[in-house]
Amino acid sequence: MSPSNLKIWGGCEKNPQGDRIETPKNVAIEILAANLRKLLKEEIPKEADRDLLVITGAIPQWATVTITRVFASRFKNLSIFNPRDGTTIEIPNP
Repeated sequence: MSPSNLKIWGGCEKNPQGDRIETPKNVAIEILAANLRKLLKEEIPKEADRDLLVITGAIPQWATVTITRVFASRFKNLSIFNPRDGTTIEIPNP
């Protein structure tokens, strides 16, 4: 989920160090959602194992919510791992 990953964050403005998204949240959410839908459509085949998606990286809460909305219906289980503090968030699929 690094801001340098253009497949995910392409179209968003980054700070000079390239480690934070500077695009206003409401715009960044739309960009992120569109990029994730494109990634899902073009790079994750429907016949792929969709039991668990693990997302790695420290991300803001609004990005977590956006990821959940895009991927929740397509994967049985979602998990977000933050390597900075070693925590994992399990997102149950309703």
